Amino acid sequence: QNAVALSPNSWQKRLDRAFLDVDGARNPQARFRLIQRALKDPELSKDLTKGINAVREKGMAKGHPELIDAFWPEGTLAREDIVGIQSLVKSLPERVEEVRGGDSKQQQSPSIRDVIQNCDIDVFQNTVRESFNTEENRKRSFVLAQNAFRRTPKSANLLPFADIDTIHSNDATVKIRSIEESSFYSTKMDYD
Repeated sequence: QNAVALSPNSWQKRLDRAFLDVDGARNPQARFRLIQRALKDPELSKDLTKGINAVREKGMAKGHPELIDAFWPEGTLAREDIVGIQSLVKSLPERVEEVRGGDSKQQQSPSIRDVIQNCDIDVFQNTVRESFNTEENRKRSFVLAQNAFRRTPKSANLLPFADIDTIHSNDATVKIRSIEESSFYSTKMDYD
């Protein structure tokens, strides 16, 4: 199977929506139904057998790509996660060297503690209060918090604005927008 042939109702996509997609189901019952349907899909046993047989016949070193393709084909969230983890593993030796101080030119980032200590607590408290003062703000804050688990953020327009005008020229288009009053955070970051 490949990304083009993968049906939205395939067992892989159903398990993706049930386990990995924040917006995959409206409630726990819907997630449970997705899992049930995935387990009843006749293609599940075929794909599992195909992947396991590839590892049996070719060994893990040569058979694992077929196993991954059978279990988590391209187009699934799980496959994207696997590719991301593989990229991370490849970059780990370089990151370890940076952490150990191998590159003396590189400056250390401030710790979370430093950022919190330098944050204007009054601005932070006002922002939190405003985020929960109306039902609309509570819902929006909840959606924005869920964005940490989404691949494509929803309602991420963090600065409310209104389009005023659009100017077109031969080589560019410029949009003029009015931004509503907003609170901004800043922190001092010392780099030599």
